Amino acid sequence: MHSLKDLPTEPVPGLALVAVPPRESCGDALVSNTARCLADLPPRAHVGTGSRRRISQLAPPPSGSACGDIRGNVDTRLRKLDEGEYDAIILAEAGLKRLGWSHRIAEVIPPA
Repeated sequence: MHSLKDLPTEPVPGLALVAVPPRESCGDALVSNTARCLADLPPRAHVGTGSRRRISQLAPPPSGSACGDIRGNVDTRLRKLDEGEYDAIILAEAGLKRLGWSHRIAEVIPPA
């Protein structure tokens, strides 16, 4: 189960919530091979995210950047970044940590 939000809202016979792991960070993270933070993105940078919420949080995008939709699992998204399809991508900090990619985090984006 990715998240409790993925559970059905109505009880399902035979389905039980038997464990809840410790909560990880709920923040978003910038991953870039060139920028250390959002402010370092070059003008008209191409930033990838699969989340409309993250796009709206960056409106207007920093440095006149353009946010583009990115799909695939975390490894696929990191590969697309490394192949130059994006200047940066924004992913869930928790997912990067749990998958062993925390060293790729350039900046944890402040919630404000």
